[in-house]
Amino acid sequence: LLTRLGRESRPDMLAAGLAALGTVLLDALAQRWGKPRHALLAGAILGLAVLAKGPAVLFVPAVVLLLPSPRFPTRRRLQGARLGWVLLGLLGVVLLWLVPAWLHAGGPYARELLLDQATTRVAGQANKIRPLHYYAVRMIDAGAPWTPLYLLPFLLLIHPAGRRHLGRLVGLVVAALIVLVVFTLVPTKHVRYVVGVFPLLALAATGAIRAWSMRRSPRPAWRTALGLQAPLLVLLAIGAGIAGWMVPDGRLVVLAPALLLLGLAVLAKRPQLGPPSDSDRPDVARRRLVGTVLVGVVLLMSVFWMIRDRYRVREADTFNRRVAEATSEPLPFFTLAGATPAHVFTGAPTAFALQAVEDLPPPPLAPRLYLLLPADARAAAEAARGEEGALLLEAAMKRDPKRVLLLQFGQ
Repeated sequence: LLTRLGRESRPDMLAAGLAALGTVLLDALAQRWGKPRHALLAGAILGLAVLAKGPAVLFVPAVVLLLPSPRFPTRRRLQGARLGWVLLGLLGVVLLWLVPAWLHAGGPYARELLLDQATTRVAGQANKIRPLHYYAVRMIDAGAPWTPLYLLPFLLLIHPAGRRHLGRLVGLVVAALIVLVVFTLVPTKHVRYVVGVFPLLALAATGAIRAWSMRRSPRPAWRTALGLQAPLLVLLAIGAGIAGWMVPDGRLVVLAPALLLLGLAVLAKRPQLGPPSDSDRPDVARRRLVGTVLVGVVLLMSVFWMIRDRYRVREADTFNRRVAEATSEPLPFFTLAGATPAHVFTGAPTAFALQAVEDLPPPPLAPRLYLLLPADARAAAEAARGEEGALLLEAAMKRDPKRVLLLQFGQ
């Protein structure tokens, strides 16, 4: 996710990292009664997160702060958090930027940056309308190559022994779950909107793995300890396969981790050969096993995404050059849904996106224009315009058997 969003120059990862760091500092304040300067630091970091993405990033730290933790009820956490100092640090950082921006461009500009983005998302006034199950399946794909790490806390949360391994990190997992549920109810969805939950889940998973790997068992053989997890490994492999089947382009994505999990399950059921050695101590063996699994999954998924993204970038670059050669005349440029840059060629020219051919401007408004569209929509587009379009470019997607046409309307 970091690689993909970083290539697109989006501030989501910066906002998520700052919000996660501010959340951890706020949680520590709530439990330890930190000094005012610690509260100011937490507020300043959260203020930087607000500047990166807007007030919506404060939802995660607010949920974490309000959740009770062992020996610390919510009232005690609110008292220990020194919210006055936190708000002072947060508002101080935001105002250092907001006041000059307000003076320079006026109130509507500042309101658009801070408030209008959030209200349009909640109202669903955007072009990313997703079904309710969107996050449940897309987190498998979008979290790669760390998907196993992100999903582990949710699996542990449903079992008493798992919650014991999570310990006081249960609050972070519950907070992430609440955030996912709330954002799922918002009509406009994109996986980058909930990128803030990934650091929380990573912290919880890392803490749980450490607690599990340090736990001693009376049985000396690591295969015996692993054998107890064989049914869970098979279940995870099946779940990964189902999720990959549901996610567009996700079947190949989950192939490597699913096969790896199945291989571990088979290995767990093999009988142990020879007497146990010192290296078979459960605390050593578990750490080695967990580390090997994570490194293997990360390497496999990283190779896949590297090859896939480089392939798409090269394809997009070739297509962009062809479009530039064909559209030398400065005319309005439109794309039809199903042939927009995000769905066909990454990095295609910026254009006005249309949801239906009926949205094409009539000839009096736009006598001449370019239109990028799927080949099977050409007849409908020409009927909507009332004229035949001149074919400037035809391209075939290599990853999808779909032809894309570039038409010019008007003489």
